Amino acid sequence: MAKIEVKSEITGTVWQLKAKPGDTVEEGDTLVVEQQRVRLFGIDAPETRQRCWASGVRYNCADQAKATLTNLTRDKDVRCKLESYDTLGQFLGTCYAGSLEINRELVRLGWALAYREFTMAYVAEEADAERRKAGLWMGEFETPWDWRTKNGEPPG
Repeated sequence: MAKIEVKSEITGTVWQLKAKPGDTVEEGDTLVVEQQRVRLFGIDAPETRQRCWASGVRYNCADQAKATLTNLTRDKDVRCKLESYDTLGQFLGTCYAGSLEINRELVRLGWALAYREFTMAYVAEEADAERRKAGLWMGEFETPWDWRTKNGEPPG
């Protein structure tokens, strides 16, 4: 059973959950915690319909990002510190699987980008992933924010 610590304001609230395969990861940068969507603060992963290229082959990079997030949270105790809300009213949080910061790890593995519009916290991890050609960096991709703009999707 998941536990939730309730406070009168959202910022700083910590939610606890036991991640279950298939029901706690919605997208490559979004978890579902206690039936609430929590977007991972400061990062941006490919959109569900977005595709990327590697070795001349088009692939579903959004599914790869989602699978990575699923692997990071599967059967782990996950907690999220809620930072604020995004433009769609969704919670934004920094989440941990044990002592591992999930936001940072997704960028380090190359399946999410540092979302500089909100924070510079993950820029070093992004540069390292690019240097190592990890994740998205193994090929060609559009940034999620550019892809959303070109495809008429709401801002992330």
